[in-house]
Amino acid sequence: MHADKKETFEQIWNKIIFSGELTKTKQLRLSNWIKVAALILLIIAVPIIWQRLANEKGDSNLVSYQEIIVPIGEKAQLVLPDGSHIWINSGSRFKYPTSFGANTRDVYLTGEAFF
Repeated sequence: MHADKKETFEQIWNKIIFSGELTKTKQLRLSNWIKVAALILLIIAVPIIWQRLANEKGDSNLVSYQEIIVPIGEKAQLVLPDGSHIWINSGSRFKYPTSFGANTRDVYLTGEAFF
């Protein structure tokens, strides 16, 4: 009977040991899947976030312009957003931002104008 007890004990012991190894294997597999899923998520998320940040930055750099085209034979007078006056000659084209930046006042002129 002693041999039967020993054999039963060994069977139970082996089940416990192999059960633990299977659980560790399952945990390792799950851990690997989580790592793969996280990597895929990063591969997808980083370009999306990068693009959104670039779009937001690009939107802040957009400038809205007004354009005045003076027909031949006419003249025009204009007051810019900063309060300065401009007289634009016949056949000229003048383009300026609707609001000036703090440091610069960039305008575009094709033709003649008096500032």
